[in-house]
Amino acid sequence: MNPFFLAFFTAFLLTNFLEFFPFYFLIKKPFKEKLFFLILINSITLSLFWILFPFFFDHYLIAFLVFELAVFFAEAFLIRFLLKLSLKNSLAVSALMNFLSAVIGFLFL
Repeated sequence: MNPFFLAFFTAFLLTNFLEFFPFYFLIKKPFKEKLFFLILINSITLSLFWILFPFFFDHYLIAFLVFELAVFFAEAFLIRFLLKLSLKNSLAVSALMNFLSAVIGFLFL
């Protein structure tokens, strides 16, 4: 298997694992629906992050912060739109999800 795809798949699994807990406990929907939307949302945002972030690697810290902020807002929008949550709840879920994955991701990148 290609090392890039293996690294992406590992990051995808880790991201979904870390973000599952706030998503599960803060969203009042059936389990299968939550799991489906978590995987869908992370498929979009993590893919974009992995495609675009290497172009800005020379400015790692600034790029990391900007990309994480963009992912935070994108995921909040997707949570609000797909799961019909209030803006306040969408932002809270997205903030907690992205805090966990950003801290772990920053340590491993």
